[in-house]
Amino acid sequence: MSYKEVEDHYLEYVVAQIKECLEFIGTVLGKKLDEDRLREVVRLSDKPAELFDEVQELRKAAPCPAGSEDILSCIMPMVSGQGVRLLSIFIQS
Repeated sequence: MSYKEVEDHYLEYVVAQIKECLEFIGTVLGKKLDEDRLREVVRLSDKPAELFDEVQELRKAAPCPAGSEDILSCIMPMVSGQGVRLLSIFIQS
């Protein structure tokens, strides 16, 4: 199921919960959320995942151009590097 198939009321509920959570975090930290920065971090986090999906598609070829050992070395940067511009460069190389 894609996000396009989700009923509107479910999406509205999740959006409201996220907004409430971000508001709470801002109150606790005493800082206002920088929505532009959040959008940038989300964009930077999405790009490596898209690139990784492309790599996985390429791995379906026979013979496989990259073994599991090669791919496993990418997992930690994918987890710890979310929102970092350098991660996209790493995945592309």
